[in-house]
Amino acid sequence: MALDLLAFDWSGTVSNDLMVVFPSANNILMFFNRPPITLEHYREVFGYNIVDVYRSWGVNASFEQLNKMHSDFLKRQPRPKPMPGAVETVRKASNYANKVAVFSAHPEEEIRKDIENWGLEGYIDEVYGGITKHDDVDFSRMLRQMRAKSESTLYVADTTVDIDLAVRNLVRCAIVVNRKDYYQKPEKVRSNFPPARHYLNYISAQIPLLE
Repeated sequence: MALDLLAFDWSGTVSNDLMVVFPSANNILMFFNRPPITLEHYREVFGYNIVDVYRSWGVNASFEQLNKMHSDFLKRQPRPKPMPGAVETVRKASNYANKVAVFSAHPEEEIRKDIENWGLEGYIDEVYGGITKHDDVDFSRMLRQMRAKSESTLYVADTTVDIDLAVRNLVRCAIVVNRKDYYQKPEKVRSNFPPARHYLNYISAQIPLLE
């Protein structure tokens, strides 16, 4: 299968960074003198509009403010490790697409550090980081700049918000349902409506889809 574009989400798909990212939420809550949340609760609300979620926790801040606080916190944290098999999969999968991009809410600077640390430079053509997935502006911009047709694009990701984004943009979606270190419970991801086109137990399982 020759794709115009193969796009990867980052956190929870390529990067095993849950326990680096989750503490950022409590760091922001602490800054605003709000009580901390549990990992279980974080997983329950993950995927909802971030501004609305923080407002429900008693924090009134803009998307830009929250993104900056999150990015500043991550700079002080240990570097995450890749998901098992992710680096090898990205390298191999890049042979099946004209362009490879990262499309993620994770800060672009952090993604680029991971790409360099994991030896993925030269395999990824562009990084779209720090974006919002609750409207289609950034995703449409990626398709336009990568000169990719929606019907010839595959988005590899891991959450319900990714499924909804792909469906709205008429793009095929392969969802990696992690059994460990997941951002959303696997049963929630699998029961999402509309469903993803493909559900994978491991990121490496996407390779047969491309051959």
